[in-house]
Amino acid sequence: MSKLEQILQALPQTQCELCQHPGCKPYAEAIIAGKDSIDKCHPGGEQSLRAIGKILNTDVAPYLESVRARTTKASTIIIDPVKCIGCTKCIQACPVDAIVGTAKANHVVIESECTGCNLCLPVCPVDCMHEQPVAQYLAHQLVANYRRQRFEKRNQRLEQAKQASKAKHKSNKSLISERLQQLKAKDGHG
Repeated sequence: MSKLEQILQALPQTQCELCQHPGCKPYAEAIIAGKDSIDKCHPGGEQSLRAIGKILNTDVAPYLESVRARTTKASTIIIDPVKCIGCTKCIQACPVDAIVGTAKANHVVIESECTGCNLCLPVCPVDCMHEQPVAQYLAHQLVANYRRQRFEKRNQRLEQAKQASKAKHKSNKSLISERLQQLKAKDGHG
């Protein structure tokens, strides 16, 4: 197993971006490339730090105090249905598709899928979302792998939608250009 894969398995896969990277994999890649330190995973805390230190054969002692001070408490999000206006901003912000709903209707967090990343909180215009503490982050490897798969599937879906939109735009542009050429030819200007 590559060091990258080992580090990915040491991270809780919350995709919270607290490490200043757009997900756990980019953070793991930065660690491997020597572009970032091993102490940035707030939800993984000391457990992730020690695991990454062991993988890289790095002394974690210099990082322990700061990691202990910044380790985030495990949580999930709940949405107040009375306040929710159905704006869909939280759905767009969720890196693991743990929020469901439609425009102008109440949204719901699938608590078993929520990683507690809190990326949905700052985008809510009506402050209807709140953290709810949970006993601990589910650091079990199956859960972390499942979270990573959901994150990667979401990113693939978004990329496919982006490519489909580009293709449609290109097709429309070609049709417009073709139609303009036909009109010019018909008018005798082409």
